[in-house]
Amino acid sequence: MNLLNLEHVCKKFVNIKALDHLSLKFRGGVLGFIGPNGAGKTTTINILGGFIKADSGEVEVLGLDPWNDRIELYKRMGLMPDEVSLPSGLTGYRVLKHEAKIHGIKDCDKRILEVSSLLGIKDFLDRRVGTYSSGMYKRLLIARTLLNPELELVVLDEPFSNIDVESIITITKLIVDMKREGRNFLIASHILPHLLPVCSDFAFIFRGRVVAKGSFSELLGRIDRFHYLIRFEGNWRSIIQELTTYEEVSEYRLDELGLHLVTRKPWETLSKIYGYCVKHDLKILEVSLYPDPLTQVFFKLGGSDEN
Repeated sequence: MNLLNLEHVCKKFVNIKALDHLSLKFRGGVLGFIGPNGAGKTTTINILGGFIKADSGEVEVLGLDPWNDRIELYKRMGLMPDEVSLPSGLTGYRVLKHEAKIHGIKDCDKRILEVSSLLGIKDFLDRRVGTYSSGMYKRLLIARTLLNPELELVVLDEPFSNIDVESIITITKLIVDMKREGRNFLIASHILPHLLPVCSDFAFIFRGRVVAKGSFSELLGRIDRFHYLIRFEGNWRSIIQELTTYEEVSEYRLDELGLHLVTRKPWETLSKIYGYCVKHDLKILEVSLYPDPLTQVFFKLGGSDEN
């Protein structure tokens, strides 16, 4: 059975068509739900969560209709919206305690301790929410979402936005560990590099439709030009003249980061550059896809004016 089944879902707000016959199936694992601002990600999640009703089309989450079966659905699904306002005067513990009672969790203090420990906020639960940093606040929201131990699906909207590096590492590790335990996630995010370590598949939404879906390697196969950043040690500016002879290189430039180049045949180009460096006693310090490869896919599929 599909955890998610959306068929030709449409949603319009006044004269804005937010979703245009969107179709998406998700059988399990960790799905990265990506797309530019205004593509329809949040509208889709609001429909999955039963917050709004689709104008037309079929919507099933865990075999349930999220609009009509919300109570039953939230016994099996956890959802963290992008923007949630918690009472600033409550402590983190009171927020989690209230949520645990809603779900009827037995021995809720034990469960609160388990989840807050996993997210590194155990020692902050006696503090008022209004004193939390943005990273701590996001961790509290995720802890609140994960309190129910019986969840079959977790939906997180922008879990990596506006948070510190420590919080990113903590949240990433938690998702990876839960993925190994067989938990299923749908993660909507525009912070693309952080999705690569956790997602098994990706769905790209553009102008209200899913225009591409598959594993990272499948999406990468859609790129016909690869952007690289290469950093050298030595008189690396001499390589510019060499690049003019590489027919497969369409663009190149130098800046304070190093050499940027665009090539249609990455292995051929990198092999030539490596040979040149060996011959001319240049040391390569770093070779990386820049921006990261998922962002390059994002650009290719319509996430930017850059193509």
